Amino acid sequence: MRFIYFLIFLLVPFGIFAQENTPTETHDTATGAIETTQTGVTGNPLLPQCSDVIGISGAVQVRLGTTHEYSLVDNNGSVAPTGFFRIQMDDYMEDVKATNSKLSHTFNISPGIATITFTPIDSAAYNCVGSITREVHVYREVIMYIGKERTDIGDSTLASVFREKSVLLDAHFVGNSFQIEDQSALWNAIGAADILVINHDNIIELFSEMERLQRIKENIFTNTKIFIISPHSRTLLAKVLAKSIANLGITDNNISLISADQLSTLLGKWAYEDDREVVLGETLSYEKNHFALTMSSFLEYLAYSGVSYQFLGFLLLLSVVALIFNILKQIIGLDTFSVYYPLLFAIIVSQMGYTFSLVFAALAVISVIVSNAITNRIQLLVNAKKAFLISMYIFLLLAAMGVDNVFEIGIFNYTIFQNSVAIVGIFAILFIMERLIDGIKFFSKSGILELFRYAVIIVIVVAIFSSRSLQYFLISYPDVIFLIVIANLLVGRYTGLQVVEYFRFSPVLRNISEEE
Repeated sequence: MRFIYFLIFLLVPFGIFAQENTPTETHDTATGAIETTQTGVTGNPLLPQCSDVIGISGAVQVRLGTTHEYSLVDNNGSVAPTGFFRIQMDDYMEDVKATNSKLSHTFNISPGIATITFTPIDSAAYNCVGSITREVHVYREVIMYIGKERTDIGDSTLASVFREKSVLLDAHFVGNSFQIEDQSALWNAIGAADILVINHDNIIELFSEMERLQRIKENIFTNTKIFIISPHSRTLLAKVLAKSIANLGITDNNISLISADQLSTLLGKWAYEDDREVVLGETLSYEKNHFALTMSSFLEYLAYSGVSYQFLGFLLLLSVVALIFNILKQIIGLDTFSVYYPLLFAIIVSQMGYTFSLVFAALAVISVIVSNAITNRIQLLVNAKKAFLISMYIFLLLAAMGVDNVFEIGIFNYTIFQNSVAIVGIFAILFIMERLIDGIKFFSKSGILELFRYAVIIVIVVAIFSSRSLQYFLISYPDVIFLIVIANLLVGRYTGLQVVEYFRFSPVLRNISEEE
């Protein structure tokens, strides 16, 4: 019996302890939720870690002296709870209360690794425990490479040497567009770069967008060193970048043309010798011409005065395309439906893209067919027919955009509507399609062939407009326009048989030759 009493004496404390730690359910009268807690235990071990449900978004690689913004987001992309940010780096520590779940901080202490820690004020209220941490690498210098295709700009050893010296070798690969609206991350990086290495064929648009950024952030590129890898000559680049060099305020000897082979030499000098003053390639500079003695000097004068070389080159291309249409009509014998209509449509396609233009062209064709079917029955006057056609086109356009949004098809690029000038091209397509349908038998065999021929001509013209090599050639040698004018005059005076007529009248010509 004494043994039994002894066992009871030993087991009772364990039973009490187990009872005190049994999970209990409590009902939250405010929210109606049932919360499971552990009595006798500090906190709630059943809640997840805040690091699993909340994140800190923002740059992880920054340049010394730059300011960056960091935001709190949860897994759903919503704004996270309020609390305190702690920024730590070496002996430096600063606590900042979150404002609208955001932190703006200037990294101006020293290069290295900074730690940003966020601690919610009331973790339990947000159903998580603990803090969230994000490491930020702070570099004293940023070397940025911009290319079109992925390429190896340096081995791992070279990258490690840069990293040890707190220098970031950052590579970005961009397609055809440098629009700030489409490449926000890229432009944030460009704005923080000390050295830019550009190896891209769309260099004119890149520098045009740099000018836009310069107007937002003044003097951002004044001390930036720029190295360009390009197959084009120094003379050409100096011309086409004249306006940008002037507007960006780039100082002398800060922009150079180098070869692809010289890039590896530069990287080696920067990494191992820490030599930023090494001179390679050809310096690009430009001074404004005060006298327009030739067409070339005149274009240079206009470019430096503020006219984009991209615009000037496009104007020169128009003269080439007009000559091509003249040859197709006068010598080849193809019906191009005049010069203006296909030329205008090709301009629209080159600016808006094939998909966008073809969608509007299809809507325009449907509008013309439906409008003609209705107005021919009720016999409206000409002006009334035109007004009805425009209304029909607008209705179909709005309906198409509605369907695109409801079903999330993604046909339309709505950013193009931010430019009000785009409406001109949209309605020009309607008038072009109306002229095209009235000029051919749309549903006949001959009409289909004519439409195919028209499409081939448009594709050729758009390819010419898209040719940067031809555009750069005309910019380099703008005096060629005088030869184009003379060629147009000679083609216009041609009165012989056309190429198409040689095939059409080949039996007659064969008989004539036999008789002779």
